[in-house]
Amino acid sequence: MNEEILNQILGKLDSLDTRMDSFETRVTERMDSLEAKVDSLDTKVDRIESKLDKTFEQVAKNTETIHEIAATQQRHERILEVLSKRSIEHEAYLRKEK
Repeated sequence: MNEEILNQILGKLDSLDTRMDSFETRVTERMDSLEAKVDSLDTKVDRIESKLDKTFEQVAKNTETIHEIAATQQRHERILEVLSKRSIEHEAYLRKEK
């Protein structure tokens, strides 16, 4: 009888061992799959970061250009004001001389 119980216990242990091996295999496969997905996501994040860096650089350049254009426009506005005043003064002088 002891041998029969021992055989039953060994049979159940074998069954558990088989189930554990199967479970371990599934977990390993799932982990491998997850690692591949994480690697893929890391690559995508790296590409996005690279694109963002380039975009930020371009935004900085555009901002600098916009400031330069605004400064030039202000200078042109001042020049136009001076020229307008001179033109008005010149017209007034010409009228006065007639």
